[in-house]
Amino acid sequence: MDVYKQPVTDPSKGSKKGQLSLRRNSNGYLETIEGGAGKPEEDLLVTVFENGSLVKDYSLEEIRKNAAAVIQHSVQSQQLLTG
Repeated sequence: MDVYKQPVTDPSKGSKKGQLSLRRNSNGYLETIEGGAGKPEEDLLVTVFENGSLVKDYSLEEIRKNAAAVIQHSVQSQQLLTG
C-alpha cells in the first residue's frame, strides 16, 4: 500500500506516492521516482532516521558542503542552458 496525502481542501498539497528514490536523469536534472521503482545504485537519498533511530549523523560542515555542491551544480546547469 502506497502512503501519500491528498488534502481535499487544497489539492496542490498532495504528495508523491510510496517509497521515493532520487536520481539525476540523462540531462543532469534531479528526478523523483515513486513507488519503489528506482534503482538502489542510482538513488541519491540517504537514510538518516529509521524506526526512530539515527542511522546517519551529519555535521554542520558536511551539510554546508553538500548544499554548496548542489548550488554549484544548479549554477552550472543554468549556465549551460542560457549559453
